Amino acid sequence: MKTSWTTERLGVLCDVSSGGTPSRSRPEFYGGRIPWVKISDLNQGRITSTEESITEGGLDNCSAKLFPVGTVLLSIFATIGRTAVLEIEAATNQAIVGITPKNARVDSVYLKQFLDASAEELVAQGRGVAQSNINTSILKSLEVPFPPLEEQKRIAVI
Repeated sequence: MKTSWTTERLGVLCDVSSGGTPSRSRPEFYGGRIPWVKISDLNQGRITSTEESITEGGLDNCSAKLFPVGTVLLSIFATIGRTAVLEIEAATNQAIVGITPKNARVDSVYLKQFLDASAEELVAQGRGVAQSNINTSILKSLEVPFPPLEEQKRIAVI
């Protein structure tokens, strides 16, 4: 059985947005109930817990966003290309982008594996003097092979 694959830009398939860091000079922003992901938490797998957490006040007073379960996280500063899939709701620092599928036609594990396979390409697009980084515009324009959902799931388990 032949399946049809299309290619879509990542920004068409997913919402792509970066996180933020609450002010470290405000201790009341840390130690709350909201898991807060840093690059050291990305383990090339799934995120079920984090080393640090932030408070609602911390979330409200910076550019961090609460990403839903199933969001694919991708590091974009210094260590470009490290990935994980959220199994919990969590916020991230600004060195990490949350890539949230816009609908159920996109399998998060397939997307994570595609990004893992694209890491060299992403690193090559990095810019910066002290630390290499990529931005959300680069990610949104990334072309993703987009097979039907069942094929994505088959690929994801390989």
